[in-house]
Amino acid sequence: MRLLVLFAFILVLGACQPKNTKENIAETEESNIDYQSNEDFLVYFAEFQKDFNLKNVRKLNRYIDGDNGLVVVITKDFYSYPYGFKSFADFMSNKELALDSIQHAKMEFKPEYGAKPVLDCTSSQWNKVGCFWNDKPSLSFTTLYDALLEHNLMPHNPPLEEQLKTVDVLATRMVYDSHTNMGFYFNRINGKWYLLAMERMKPCLSTK
Repeated sequence: MRLLVLFAFILVLGACQPKNTKENIAETEESNIDYQSNEDFLVYFAEFQKDFNLKNVRKLNRYIDGDNGLVVVITKDFYSYPYGFKSFADFMSNKELALDSIQHAKMEFKPEYGAKPVLDCTSSQWNKVGCFWNDKPSLSFTTLYDALLEHNLMPHNPPLEEQLKTVDVLATRMVYDSHTNMGFYFNRINGKWYLLAMERMKPCLSTK
């Protein structure tokens, strides 16, 4: 079981049906990349961080693109599971997931540029502590989904699968906070930044 837990954790490192094909999404992301300034993103994230800490659902819904929705990946029973939602309110109405993992989480630190922290399950320590952001998310949520299917840990869900593919292609900014074990993935669509996915991981038994 521990090998499978570690396997799922490594995979994560790497439901609305999207209207665009994967190829069209890639073209759209490439055409928008010149307009995605880091300064613009950090200003946006500061507002998102404030609203997230207050759990202001009305304002948080504005951070979600209606076409792509929100992917949430949460560790349950020592495995990482993806879920698809239409909005932040849709997620928060799921009391089991929202109350258990995210409702009380708060990000207290301004992110600095750097790679995503890595947790060593042997020592139960992060390789670095803090809040970090970068423009190379390198997501593989679809790989996680395929692994869960292969081990019969979740049923096949075509809309969710397409939503995960969309996030893998679109995400161009990541913020990860080791204090809360939370990661956030964003892209700028039609001139506006959106939250595509968030995760809260508990990959080791001793993590909080």
